[in-house]
Amino acid sequence: MQTKNLLIVDDSRVVRKIISVSLKGEKHFKLYEASSGLEALDQLVETPIDLIFTDINMPNMDGLEFMKRCKDDDLLKNIPIIVITTEDGVEDRQRALELGAAGFVSKPLDKESILTITYSTLGLQAK
Repeated sequence: MQTKNLLIVDDSRVVRKIISVSLKGEKHFKLYEASSGLEALDQLVETPIDLIFTDINMPNMDGLEFMKRCKDDDLLKNIPIIVITTEDGVEDRQRALELGAAGFVSKPLDKESILTITYSTLGLQAK
């Protein structure tokens, strides 16, 4: 199986760490991180990415604006985006769906949820 490049976009180092630790043992994934939507857009220019995790609430450019910019870019619009949400973020979830979110993972994050949504979104069989 070909290695899949995953980008984790969150201003919280702790959240990025939880996701990266959850996926680190999976040999088919190479992980990249960005602390803002702007940093992520720069990363996307340099590295072909197969799947993005993004938080909604970030400074400078929130996750919804980041998603909009991805969907408006012909080179990025087909990259599936998983949105990191809180349980009570109903309006954010609705807006993310309108912008083409491939799925959601809710805080508090757990390894099983992260692995399940990653494999299913990429159309892969979990090991």
